[in-house]
Amino acid sequence: MVNIERKIMSELPEYFERANRIVERAERGLPQDRWFVGDKDVEAMVKAYIALLNACTNMHRDILKSGSTSMGIGED
Repeated sequence: MVNIERKIMSELPEYFERANRIVERAERGLPQDRWFVGDKDVEAMVKAYIALLNACTNMHRDILKSGSTSMGIGED
């Protein structure tokens, strides 16, 4: 399981690079059917989105936890 996570983490820069190219195509005004070149682009965009969503979820959880800790909520 840990090896799989490491492999995925090592591929994240590639996923974000591909996702960035897709966003650049959209911002240049290319038609939607030209944003994605192939299945690899779709896979990269989805995996980059999942990684970003997980990061935001973890950050939100950490903010709530630090707020609860500073207010003394949940302590015995």
